[in-house]
Order: sequence, then structure tokens, then C-alpha cells
Amino acid sequence: MDKFDVLLTNLSIKGTYFDVSLYSGHFYLWRNPKEVSIYHWHNLMDHLKLEQLPIYQEPLINQSLFIEERDLAPFLFKTLTFDYPVRDSFIFRHRLYYIDEEGFKVRYPENADTASTLLVKGEFHQLVIGRNDRLILVSQTEGIFEWYMKTLLSWDNTPTFSIELHDNDILQLNEADQPIQLLVFESQKREPYLLKKVPHEKLQLNKTFFNTSLDLHSDDGTQMEILNLFQFLSNEADASKKAMGNPISISKMPPRYLTTLTLNDQVLLIEENTNSLTLRFGLEEYIHLNDYNRYRLFPKSQDYQHHLHLVSQNQVSLFMFHELI
Repeated sequence: MDKFDVLLTNLSIKGTYFDVSLYSGHFYLWRNPKEVSIYHWHNLMDHLKLEQLPIYQEPLINQSLFIEERDLAPFLFKTLTFDYPVRDSFIFRHRLYYIDEEGFKVRYPENADTASTLLVKGEFHQLVIGRNDRLILVSQTEGIFEWYMKTLLSWDNTPTFSIELHDNDILQLNEADQPIQLLVFESQKREPYLLKKVPHEKLQLNKTFFNTSLDLHSDDGTQMEILNLFQFLSNEADASKKAMGNPISISKMPPRYLTTLTLNDQVLLIEENTNSLTLRFGLEEYIHLNDYNRYRLFPKSQDYQHHLHLVSQNQVSLFMFHELI
């Protein structure tokens, strides 16, 4: 796939917000860490008719729409408030899991009774769910935990700033985004077992391989290689004659210290740098984004894997990627 075969749709909501999420037809817009408004996503999309917006090309093939929060008012489902500021959260199986100063909690946002339940006390600051539904809690003072079968499991007590979760393994990172150690797991009947801990001095950088026909190289010429020179290159065409096609999924670039399979250059790969995000097709840079507070991807969703949500100082940007047809 070529970057000129991509339609980028950007829906921007003006205002100052804390976070954003999308799950099962409900759009969560956090005004601040103690208040979230939930909107009917499909009704909003039907109203906006994004697929009918004009397409233009400068510098990328894209279509954009800017709205304000008052434009969302007709689609409001409900607003939830919280007793303490929410530090991190996600929605899974119609439950809102989150952490605050008291600990790890759950709430059922779609129910009439949305009271919170404290699952376990603790000083957590990051909440991560993996593709295999593992739910990991990170503490800067107490290390790595996992919520499994209504029980809190402690895997390591090393203070950790953040983690990268890949399949069954957990890479612990410090505040400088450097590896502390790698926790290697295996799973038996979906139950996790810690096999070993690999210290940072024994970790090795792994090469990232792509299926691509473009003879591209990384900046230092050592971190990325090219495999299988097979790719269909589309003919150039007038963008104004093309329309929105199939969604293009977005995946995070695997951590360099974790072994991965050959990556597919038919999906967008997102790479997080110190203060910016880079989206690539294989090794070819597609778009570079900076000046943001946080971003959201939805790898577990069947409907929103082509979404990238960016929370900036004065707006929320909802990027949606489709093939041009």
C-alpha cells in the first residue's frame, strides 16, 4: 500500500480535555479527571456524514471537520462524575476500569446505577490491558501487578514508570523510557506464570522486519531490515474521484527489546518518540504528529482499530484511516 492510497479523516473537537475513548458505540469525552460525558457515536456519525465531505490533497489526501462540544449535545447519553481524579482508565466488556488515589476500581457506565466499586487498594498510576485480556497495574513505588480472577498478583516490586506489554511478556521502563528488565511469562489454560526476569544489561535490540517492496533504510542502517520484495503499487489517480474504502488498522511499533514476527506494511505502524508520534507504512513515514498530551488506540476493538485519538492542549483530534477507492 502507498501513502497516497490512504484517506485520512480528521474530526477535531475544540476545547480543553483530559482524555478520550470509544467503545461499543459510545464516545467518552473527559472534560477533566473527575468528569466524563458519554455520547452516542453512531448517531453522531450519521449526522456528520463524514463520507460526503470533500476530499482535498495538501499536503496529504484528507478530509477535515471542526466542531465544538455544544455540537455534541443532541447525542449526549449521560455524564459521570468521580469523587477523586482519575489517573488512567479503559473500557472493557462494558465496564469502565480506572485507577485513582484510592486504588483500582470498576464502574458500569451504561447501567442506570453507575456507582463505583473498589476492587483493590494501591498506589497505581498506569493501567494496561493486553490483546489476550491480561490486566496489568503499574506502580512507581511498588512495581508490577496483575488483576487475575478477582485477585491481585504481584510480579515484581521494582518501582516502574511505565511498561510495554507484548503477548505474554512485560517490559518495565524507567522515567527516561529505558528498560529496567523484561518479565517473561508463559500461559497454561490462560493462567499466567512468570518464567524468568531478564535484567536490562542482558537485553538485546531486535531487528524489525517488514514485508515491502521499497528499498528503504533506517537512520542508522542497523535497526530495520527488508524482507520479501512483493507489493502491488497502485497507479496515480485524481484524488477527487476516489472515495472512502475499507478501514486501515493501526498498530503500535513493537518494543525494540522484544522479539516479534515480520510486520505487515499494509497496516499503519505508530512509533512513539520522546515528544512526538510517527505513523509509517513499513519504513516509509506517513505522518508526523507532535504537541499532544496523550493518545489512544483501540487494538482490541473490532470496529475502531483504524482510529487514532489525540488529546492536545486546545482540542481532541479523531483520526480515522481508510483506503481510497
